[in-house]
Amino acid sequence: MKKLGLLAIVLAFPALAQFSSGSTGADGAITIPNNAGVVIFDPAASSPYWSAPLDADGDNVFHFTTITIGSNSRLVLRAGKLRNKAVIFLAQGNVTLAANATIDASGEDGVPISSPVQVSRRPAEPGPGGFPGGLGSRTDTTPSTPASDGYGPVTGRSLAPTTGCSGVAGANYPQTTYMNIAMVPLVGGGGGAGGFCSTAGSTGGNGGAGGGALRIVSSTSITAAYNGTVNFDASGGGPSAGNAGGGPGAGGMIHLIAPTVNAGRVHAYNPQVGSTTPLSQGSGVIRINANSASCPVCSPAAIVGALFNPPLPVSIPELRITQVNGTNVNNPPLGQLSSPDVSINTSSSATVNLAAKNIPPGTVVNLKISSDTIRDQSLTCNALAGTLASSTATCTATFPLGANLTIASASW
Repeated sequence: MKKLGLLAIVLAFPALAQFSSGSTGADGAITIPNNAGVVIFDPAASSPYWSAPLDADGDNVFHFTTITIGSNSRLVLRAGKLRNKAVIFLAQGNVTLAANATIDASGEDGVPISSPVQVSRRPAEPGPGGFPGGLGSRTDTTPSTPASDGYGPVTGRSLAPTTGCSGVAGANYPQTTYMNIAMVPLVGGGGGAGGFCSTAGSTGGNGGAGGGALRIVSSTSITAAYNGTVNFDASGGGPSAGNAGGGPGAGGMIHLIAPTVNAGRVHAYNPQVGSTTPLSQGSGVIRINANSASCPVCSPAAIVGALFNPPLPVSIPELRITQVNGTNVNNPPLGQLSSPDVSINTSSSATVNLAAKNIPPGTVVNLKISSDTIRDQSLTCNALAGTLASSTATCTATFPLGANLTIASASW
């Protein structure tokens, strides 16, 4: 007699790991109803649409449960409310934009220069993570002040004629020339240059600011109705007398990550300009990583790739002016001449203290000072010292009497 032994074999297939956005849900939900109009996203202010304050550690990475924007509602992201750096929205559940709903991180149009010049001659505000536009020229300083280039890695260049006014100032180069395919670091559009006008008593228009930078990551789906829009347009330059309009800024950076992405309209480009003379403008970058992706109206065309897990690391660069002449600076600063962030009382040189995160030590910081009465100053500060996570630098500057607008920048 033979005995048969029966062996049941179960072949186990490895389970696919569920995609996670990395959100802890600590910031709750954003729920904006239909017909709410324009809603300014201010993480520090109370709102009927979210539970403030948000982002307790101030790294501009928001941990939501869900994000819902109703029809005819526009969530506007501004650099001044968001520490002047890129934004990451993480969601545990769905991100949904209804018809005619918008997330808007556009750069501001170049501000037309009017009287008083010292108030209107200011950089246009970019979308968060984007860069300001350059300033128009002035002939009321001795010597006269030329137009300035826009800010950012790839920016508008001021084209100064020998006589008359230039309506072709601020040509921007395509932003894709400095973007890597993974969109790390997350960086917005460069600013357009200011316009130049050498005619006595004239000024050039300010350049437009660049669009912002936003990464949206959902563990489940990102859905925007066909008439819903994720909008990171660039801005136009500001007009002025003599057709010396500033140049437009470049489009921003939009990165959508979820198992399913159905984005009706995504814009990172805007042909608007502030001058009657055609100016070139850099387009933004749109990238989608998903198992299933659709974007019928992506402008420019989206770069579509596979979903990856875990999500990308968070490495948003930050550079801040922390003190001037021993006086602490508001954080984030507002940069408004009508309401200064800091007041000092010295005609001698002053020390400017800077702090940075996620910028390599050894990077040299530049400081630009625009004042009421004298020509703009461009200063080179000490190199950043410390670690990638935290570094500092100092700069020595002499501020003339009156209001001064100061911008720190670093390239690496």
